[in-house]
Amino acid sequence: ALTLLLLLFTKDVYPSLFLGSLSAILLFAGYDPARSLEVTVSTLRESVGTEANLAMLAALAFYAMLMMLVHRADGTRAFAEAVGRRCRRGSTVLLFTALFGALFFFDDYFSPVAAGGIFRPLTDRHRTSREKLAFALDTMAAPLCILLPLTGWAAGVTVHTGEELFFKTIPFNYYAILILLVFFISVLLRIDLGP
Repeated sequence: ALTLLLLLFTKDVYPSLFLGSLSAILLFAGYDPARSLEVTVSTLRESVGTEANLAMLAALAFYAMLMMLVHRADGTRAFAEAVGRRCRRGSTVLLFTALFGALFFFDDYFSPVAAGGIFRPLTDRHRTSREKLAFALDTMAAPLCILLPLTGWAAGVTVHTGEELFFKTIPFNYYAILILLVFFISVLLRIDLGP
């Protein structure tokens, strides 16, 4: 409840989440700061678990910091303007959005965040709905994470099933393959699906 209240009044996500989490940890540990620190460290240790998970988290944190650096340096605006000069229709913007999102195929959460912030002003300018933008971002993020072996999702699956089984199941990921086909066919043939 504290997180939501802070979010409503401050409109700042990260401090609200941090203070909400901190208050939950303190509550759980009986308001003992030493016990709170112990609970936090043991929970993080259990969550991260292996060196591979820690390396994956470190890589995602690095990519997030890199995107923030590019954003702070106004690189996202410059990139959006450069792409915007080449896009004459909303369908072209969606295609660029999807292809740019594919560059960040390693994580299905990071890809929409990275590409969405850059392409939202372009889709707004071309009066392409936010639903179509979200569909384009999700269409590239989730299926590529399932189909490509160099993603966090694939790493998690191969830990439990092995690499050989992962590769053998790729042709049977019907949703991932079909949604990619539907997206590209609808964009390239300018078939308008949805709002």
